[in-house]
Amino acid sequence: MSEFEHLITVKEAAKKYPFAEKTFRNWRSCGINLQIFVKVSGRLLIDTREMDSIVYADKQDTQEKVRRLGL
Repeated sequence: MSEFEHLITVKEAAKKYPFAEKTFRNWRSCGINLQIFVKVSGRLLIDTREMDSIVYADKQDTQEKVRRLGL
């Protein structure tokens, strides 16, 4: 297993997650979810482990809200 296997480009991330490339770049610029970004040799990459944990946490939060509302 490669040390960088969990890193993907912003373009690849936009295909894998429900966010546009511009959204990822805006997040970085605004300091949002900085833990997902890694710079390697001047390239901006996304750490899929961190991104997956954010998506999972958001999904769990949404499910809890739905449960509390009884939907």
